[in-house]
Amino acid sequence: DPVSVSFGMGGQRVDAARTIRVLNAGRGVGTWKVEIDSGDEMKATVAPAEFSLGVSDTVDLRVQFRGDAQPGEYQGFLLFRRVDAAEGERPQRVAYWYGVPSGKPATIRVVPAAPATAAVSGVVNLTVLITDAIGAGTREAPEVTVLEGSGTFLSAASEEDRFPGYWRIALRLGAESGQVNRFRVEAGAVVREISIRTR
Repeated sequence: DPVSVSFGMGGQRVDAARTIRVLNAGRGVGTWKVEIDSGDEMKATVAPAEFSLGVSDTVDLRVQFRGDAQPGEYQGFLLFRRVDAAEGERPQRVAYWYGVPSGKPATIRVVPAAPATAAVSGVVNLTVLITDAIGAGTREAPEVTVLEGSGTFLSAASEEDRFPGYWRIALRLGAESGQVNRFRVEAGAVVREISIRTR
């Protein structure tokens, strides 16, 4: 307990620790060893890495993540194996994760999706989420351009105080029925197009 370990998101220099409590739910004394399985250059460490437990005994393990990290995700598994495990016996796995936000937009999503149609000359309010490569909200303001139709861009307001990475965008559609109003939303190098037909 817990069944997974999150170090959350933080800066490029990290020194964080979490505790896992392991209970021997079996019927006899056992000795286990813990290994780290990760393809990342920077990995978590665990202590003690080997321990013995009697029936219903517990041990607290310290899982630590320390070092200098570049922006990105760092993840892996703690693999728990019985020292006398039979060949082919699968280990128990506990996942861990740490993320360093880059602040550079990587995705733009409209949440929920923009309507396919809306009233002539109507105002459409959209919620846009702008995140970096690890899913962290960014502070970069979106730029909105009209690509097609007679609609106009009204405003973009940050929801950062309550919802990091979210923006409220207001668009006014054109005055002609059946017209496609196409808008481009840009943040950094990321582009998302939105089309709404008037009815």
